[in-house]
Amino acid sequence: MAIPWLKLVKYAPSVLSLTSDILQRSRSRKNGEEKSLEARIDVLEKNGREQAKALHAMAEQMEGMMAVIARLRRLLLGAFLMAGGALLLAAIGWVIIISG
Repeated sequence: MAIPWLKLVKYAPSVLSLTSDILQRSRSRKNGEEKSLEARIDVLEKNGREQAKALHAMAEQMEGMMAVIARLRRLLLGAFLMAGGALLLAAIGWVIIISG
């Protein structure tokens, strides 16, 4: 199974944009302007929701990657088993040729 590059490319900009916005807002604070406690709490809640969205998007990407990794692991195990079988058959053929 191929790596779902289209999905990765599709979601990467949105996750990057969302996290960049969160980071920029956390760094920028208007000088000389004091916000009320209620306004500051609202900003914190909004940031929390946006961080949860970003985390959810990253978790979905990780879930997709884990499925791909599991599939690749099974394919690799099958390839090793087939290579081992081929090596065993070659050894048997070599023994038959030598003894014959």
